[in-house]
Amino acid sequence: MAIDGSGCQHLEPIVEVIQQSIAPLDCQDFGQLSATEKEAFMTAVARANVSGVAEMLLGQSQMLSNLHQVGRVAIIGAIYDIVTGDLDFIPYVDA
Repeated sequence: MAIDGSGCQHLEPIVEVIQQSIAPLDCQDFGQLSATEKEAFMTAVARANVSGVAEMLLGQSQMLSNLHQVGRVAIIGAIYDIVTGDLDFIPYVDA
């Protein structure tokens, strides 16, 4: 696992959730990508993770799922850019 030796016991569960957003074959050539391609790949993975967590949230909470289905609540994820301070909102859309 990529986090071995990190010394952070709480990092593994987070990484495991994020890994569900990536097909293993999609990242096998990551080292050969240009810096621009790497950034685009990481952005796509982050967005997929946000959508996946929203889907998981709805799957684990019947109440939220019901409220979402009838339009009483919206599930909206976000990605915070620590460099620019920008917040990119990602509304959950049923697949």
